[in-house]
Amino acid sequence: MKTAVFLATHNKNKYLPNTLYAISRQKTSEPFEVCIIDDHSDKDPEPIIRNFLPEAKYVRLPKTIGFMFSHCYNMDIVSSEVENVIIMSSDVIMASEDTIKNLVSAVKYEAPVFGEVLNMKVPAKLHENYDAEIILALNKWGKVFSLKENIHTGRHRLSSWLFFLGAIKKDDLCTIEFNYNCCDGVLAPRMMDFKFKPEIHPRIRGIHQFHGKQVIYPCVIEETCKYYCARTVKRGVRPFYIDLAKLVDCEINTVVQHNKKKQEKRTNKSQAKKLFMLSVSDLEEQKRNKQGRRKIIKRKSIKRKQLW
Repeated sequence: MKTAVFLATHNKNKYLPNTLYAISRQKTSEPFEVCIIDDHSDKDPEPIIRNFLPEAKYVRLPKTIGFMFSHCYNMDIVSSEVENVIIMSSDVIMASEDTIKNLVSAVKYEAPVFGEVLNMKVPAKLHENYDAEIILALNKWGKVFSLKENIHTGRHRLSSWLFFLGAIKKDDLCTIEFNYNCCDGVLAPRMMDFKFKPEIHPRIRGIHQFHGKQVIYPCVIEETCKYYCARTVKRGVRPFYIDLAKLVDCEINTVVQHNKKKQEKRTNKSQAKKLFMLSVSDLEEQKRNKQGRRKIIKRKSIKRKQLW
């Protein structure tokens, strides 16, 4: 059962080394290939790609078409025997050596799987000290996760572009016509049309390399496209986020459960604090009573001595 990793890049040469190195470190029992499309970057990234992944399949488009559309060109170069496809952003780092293995073992037909991706500041040359830097990043995962603006895809955020780091069956990609000039923004609405049931796996983690303020590129075909996604700006609102909630029921349930647990935790903490304060005051009162009793006993003994 062969797997393919799809990447599309445009002027991301600065972030590619970390991404490609993490892919080269993957340990899997099944073979996998890497397919990369360059959307005619200002500087050809092929030397960087060959340095880290010499056998990667690579195509540089003759002109820029918009990187959101270039991902689908990977379908032209992927091997026919590939069954599973991992689609990821070219600036996301796989945070463990078994990321591909875990994604492939979890993905099912009509049930794509997505990892949790956080936006984090990491060294430009993380690949030179990969193990230590990844440990540092994972150690502060909870702290970074608590800031919602750092979440790209995860338990508490519904993203219209689900494939920052995700796996899907190749046949399912054909079903949603990914190979016909499909942009990244309409993948989720198309999956919704076909009643796909995606799952978020928070234990599968990816690090999106922080590079300034997030930019949502406007759609160039919004007047003709039948879908309404996060890239559509003509009406100024994005009701698609509401519709997406139906698509990822499991994530909504996770959020609700998490909020309930959080509330219970807060309640338990406040109750524990009250009990602690009460116990402290009780102890202080007992101490005062004890001291008072001692004073009374001392006075009585003094009186007895005087009487004698």
